[in-house]
Amino acid sequence: MAGRENCNWKPAALESSFSFLHPWRITRMLPLTCALLFLVASLGKLWAAGAADTRQRSSAACTAHDLDFDDKTDAEALEKYKTAINQMLVQEQFNQIDCLAETLRSSKAKFPSGAWKLHILYEGLRAPLGHATDEDWTTHLEKLDRWAALKPQSITARVALASAYEAYAWDARGQGTSETVSESGWRLFGQRTGKAMQILEQASKLRKKCPEWYLIMLALALDQGWKREKAAELLNQAIAFEPDYYYYDRQYADFLSPKWYGEEGDSEHFAAETADRGGSAGDILYFHIAAYMIIRNRGVGSMRFSWPRIQKGYAELEKQHGVSLDAMNRLAYIATKEKDSAVASLLFQRIGDNWEEGVWECKPCFDSNRTWASNFGPDTLEEHSTRDAANADMQTEEGRQLARDFQQKFAPLIRECVEVQRDASELNHLELLIHINNDGSINTGEHGVGALEMCLTRQLWGKLLETPHAVHWIRIDIEPQAWLAAPVK
Repeated sequence: MAGRENCNWKPAALESSFSFLHPWRITRMLPLTCALLFLVASLGKLWAAGAADTRQRSSAACTAHDLDFDDKTDAEALEKYKTAINQMLVQEQFNQIDCLAETLRSSKAKFPSGAWKLHILYEGLRAPLGHATDEDWTTHLEKLDRWAALKPQSITARVALASAYEAYAWDARGQGTSETVSESGWRLFGQRTGKAMQILEQASKLRKKCPEWYLIMLALALDQGWKREKAAELLNQAIAFEPDYYYYDRQYADFLSPKWYGEEGDSEHFAAETADRGGSAGDILYFHIAAYMIIRNRGVGSMRFSWPRIQKGYAELEKQHGVSLDAMNRLAYIATKEKDSAVASLLFQRIGDNWEEGVWECKPCFDSNRTWASNFGPDTLEEHSTRDAANADMQTEEGRQLARDFQQKFAPLIRECVEVQRDASELNHLELLIHINNDGSINTGEHGVGALEMCLTRQLWGKLLETPHAVHWIRIDIEPQAWLAAPVK
């Protein structure tokens, strides 16, 4: 055997190392040395084979746990993916999550909507499912802590833990404006964002890096009120690390919004300037940024994103990646905000009943928009508009009486929604357009401008208002402060 034949030589290093021994002792040790070398060589081969087998089994495990959700046919595919990942954490399948995350990092796998599967994986680890209680949060964080302790070299565990603490900070703060946050809320917000920052700093020392690390750091830049220059520097570092991770640009566009650290138009200008550098990829990026900002802000303030460019970006996205119900729902939502019933009608026809809760918030909200689009779609666009129809009906005594009947019948509902939104910063005068169907059922048109209108849309769903004619559009003017000041009857 080759291993034994090679034992006939005596390396100089071996002679030097044993020069203090008598020659006969060296001669007697050579057979033993030869046997040991042969054993080491054999063990090395066995270890290499075992390692290869381990790698193969690890790869198989990743494949076995990859999740088969497709937003080409399922509008809720991304939510289902997040839920499945969350359940893996609940069951403490740490190795499988680590393995899957590593696969997604290297493959850069995406859904047809362009969403990175890696980012959706982290979204599934970010918070407990549903309306989480303090107990839910404690359990969730304990599991992430256990994972990080068991696998100290796991970048996925560290980033997921930091992301969870950042989300937990917002759980304490709430989503209201700064003046609505309690002193204890601010204290917990600061403690938890500080904890998230500490975890990310520790994770930066690991050998493995992850694009989501930069995204959570950008979120913390907003939370902690970084200077604009410092946040921009972090953005440039993030893009240098992973240029196609469009979540960076979305997060920075939010940072630049007027409610945070920018002025009117800063987010839109940033989106256009960034997209201009990228050709067709830039158009897709523009769609991602605009859709995120418009839906996140529920269309408040008529944001100044270019509607033609949003459509162009969506068209390019579908051309490159195929149909995505997630992306289609987003474009349809924006079309309703742009009052483009022609585009909205065509999109609703393609969407069918595959509505996405993360976009529309509620089924009645989706249906009321679809009704508006179908009533004033391509065939009737030149003849009608929602507002024109409402204005025309309100010129008649019948229409005005119907509006009075509406306010009288649904006064408790209106007051309830106004009370719920009492502390909201956008609690201003509301013009609500109401469509009364043949059977007396109610749809709201042009909804979603603010939280109050969304509340009324949900509350009115399924309600009936008798009318002597088949179809009516009426306009209801609601002055919230007057409702708050009026005595309760």
